[in-house]
Amino acid sequence: MISKNKIVAIVLAASIVSVSVAAYFILKDDKAVFDEGLIIDFGDYTGEWASVSAFGMDGESVIRDACEEKGYEVIFADGKVVSVNGISSVDRTWDLWTWTSESGWNKTDKPSSTILSDKVYASLALTSAGKEPVLPCVDAQGNNIFSVTDSRIVSLSPSVTDTLCMTGNMGGLIGTDSFSNYPGLPESVKKSWSYYDNISPSTIVELDPKLVIGNVDDHGPLLNNIRESGIRSVSMYTAGTIEIIYQNTWMIGAVTGNIDEANNTILKMKATLEEIQAKSFAASGKTAVILFGDPPSSGYGWQWAVGCDTFIFDALSKVGIVNLLDGPEWKPWIDDLSEVSAAGTPDIVIFISSSVVAPGEIKDAIWDNGLEEWPYLGAKGSSDVWKDVKIYLLDGEMGEVFMLPGPRIFDVLKEMVENVTPI
Repeated sequence: MISKNKIVAIVLAASIVSVSVAAYFILKDDKAVFDEGLIIDFGDYTGEWASVSAFGMDGESVIRDACEEKGYEVIFADGKVVSVNGISSVDRTWDLWTWTSESGWNKTDKPSSTILSDKVYASLALTSAGKEPVLPCVDAQGNNIFSVTDSRIVSLSPSVTDTLCMTGNMGGLIGTDSFSNYPGLPESVKKSWSYYDNISPSTIVELDPKLVIGNVDDHGPLLNNIRESGIRSVSMYTAGTIEIIYQNTWMIGAVTGNIDEANNTILKMKATLEEIQAKSFAASGKTAVILFGDPPSSGYGWQWAVGCDTFIFDALSKVGIVNLLDGPEWKPWIDDLSEVSAAGTPDIVIFISSSVVAPGEIKDAIWDNGLEEWPYLGAKGSSDVWKDVKIYLLDGEMGEVFMLPGPRIFDVLKEMVENVTPI
């Protein structure tokens, strides 16, 4: 049974459009030299890494060298890339972008006019309407992500563990938090700390990892300490949307050298979402309040509500559910449910818990946590209390996975649309 601390840790860790990103010239940061090279991305997160020299070279030369290594034909016209391996489009363009920590992304009209230095990242991006690349060239703390490490990996959170396993890195894991439970995770993987613990850097360093991955909100200082000890660390971005889950998935593929596996995982996520959206869902167009927590029988009897700018809200919006708590006045995670009553009565309540919940417990939990003021619910215990509000329950493994900002959330969303009916 999940604890209050566990749910707080998992969900608060998850709180923070889309164009295709193409290529990164990997140079170096202030502390370490990384592999030089170029990723050529043809859209939808599909791309390949080419190990070519970049320091001090002009952008066109690096692009030509990378395409030659991969056997791709690259066509330039008036100094601009117009086609790579036969891929061009009237509504998308191949653009060279350079990125620095001071100025962010800046587009270069002609690659030959840019000399790549040791302080510049660059992207050859097949993008729409000249929009900036979305995939990060650095992690959430501004560190290079492309020096490949695919063994002796430590994951600091369940969502990172899920993403690592789904991008072909299960065999490289040596340590995770104690709540990581991806199916088939080897027993040899050491689980020596709780996700919400104040983890000592020495606990991680003693495992002798080559790579440590965590979430910026929960593990930023820890990852900095580990990095200063000489161990590579990577920080995932705060997943406020499904799109950022795609980005984090791709980033883990880049970090570990499993870009193809990451690309395929993202394409499967998108295909699952398209399949779901093609189905008729009874809750589509309905207003909802999304609650998560433990039932009263757990001993906690508490809940939170999901506000705006959360991956849970974004996922449910993809299937037409309208969050009643959307807007600047609402925080991403709302711990005072008495505030929710003021928003009015929703058409549906979606209750999420990693515990197995008896239907009657949900109603009692709602009454006991400040939502008794919802209009039209009548008196507690009356037969028509819930006649105007339908409840959807995602509990047990479904609930736990849905609270993780990782690739498995799409499987739960599919199960909900296809098989979950109001209680």
